[in-house]
Amino acid sequence: MKTKIVSVAVGILLSGTLCFGQSLLGLKYPFGVPLRSQSGMALAMGGASVAVPDDQHVLLSNPANLGSINRTVFSSLVSFDFLNLKSEDGSTNHLTLLPKQISFGVSMEKFGGIGFSMERRSNAETKYQIDSLVQNPATVSRLERSLSQNGGLTSYGIGYGISFGKWVSAGLRYDRVYLSIDNSKLSTVYGESFGAQSGISYEEDARDSVRFLWGGNGVRLGVTSRVVKGVTVGVAGEYYFESKASKKLVLYSGNYTINTAKLEHDFQLPPTITGGASWNITPQWIVAGDVSTTFWDYFHSGGLIEKPDVEYATGFSAGAQFIPAPELLAPKYWETIQWRGGFNYTQLPAKDSRQYTFSLGSGLPLKANGMIDIILEYGRRTDDRYEDYYEELFGISIGINGGRKWAKSSRGNY
Repeated sequence: MKTKIVSVAVGILLSGTLCFGQSLLGLKYPFGVPLRSQSGMALAMGGASVAVPDDQHVLLSNPANLGSINRTVFSSLVSFDFLNLKSEDGSTNHLTLLPKQISFGVSMEKFGGIGFSMERRSNAETKYQIDSLVQNPATVSRLERSLSQNGGLTSYGIGYGISFGKWVSAGLRYDRVYLSIDNSKLSTVYGESFGAQSGISYEEDARDSVRFLWGGNGVRLGVTSRVVKGVTVGVAGEYYFESKASKKLVLYSGNYTINTAKLEHDFQLPPTITGGASWNITPQWIVAGDVSTTFWDYFHSGGLIEKPDVEYATGFSAGAQFIPAPELLAPKYWETIQWRGGFNYTQLPAKDSRQYTFSLGSGLPLKANGMIDIILEYGRRTDDRYEDYYEELFGISIGINGGRKWAKSSRGNY
């Protein structure tokens, strides 16, 4: 049933009769459109962060980062995503507000640090509606078809990190992950008869709904190491354990339920691994890059969710940060602003489907030991199988970060 809904939606889209929608390509991805739930600093640098020690990252990209924090910190990010769906026959515009993450880190000084987070990993929100008119000598009828889907992947994590001297940090994170997707397809026919039955009006509707639910556990391991002064390398990997998932299908006709089915099967998310490097060229400049791989060949759901037609998906990101005068004792405000830029390429979980984004951002220091991040992103999501269609992305993200050092130690000062 889900496959049928996807086929109808994509078919309608390509015929140019779309009325409104939100990433119909995302209907082909198992959990909707993947999201980058990172700190504002990382997002502005294209997502490069696995080897960038910084308080803002808390335990988001690499739990080993918790070993390097020396104060209590928090990070949050919310985005306003503008999406333009374009086909050869026209385009539509849409706006989505997405709280992406909130995370906390607590330093235990020489014993390392612990952290907590909530992250939105994917967005399965999609809506569309079309009308079509059919007329013959006996009747005239209007068909309304609509699809509504919502949900996505959300994780709640707790982690621990510790540093071994000045050169190596390691971390472990436990995740409780939830995947919930609800979609509903409604078809309604409005008609009027002519001839012998002239003046008789009728209305018929049919609806089917699908609800998928899964909750499972995962772990993320990470390590960072200073190779030489100013150069850091890092690696982080995620693995999810198998557990039961359920899928309920209901078919309605009018106000009556005519068929119900519930399926259960073992379910497992794909593992991922990310490696990266960063270089503090000078106190003013830092550059970084990441490369990641998601191993979709290890994903299975027993047919509850369609498996992507790719064995693995790769992505890379690169970015830089510049601070005009980080070492002055009494700098002007504009000399403390952190300017950032980056690029991200992601192979999406469908054959020949990809997304790229360019990002620019700034970190605006606050007097109360905090930082406001403002990030602008522009990108495009495409699929080679639909040459006349693509999704243009524009996003404005706002991050609020803060922290305070509650205990003085030899690792730093207030």
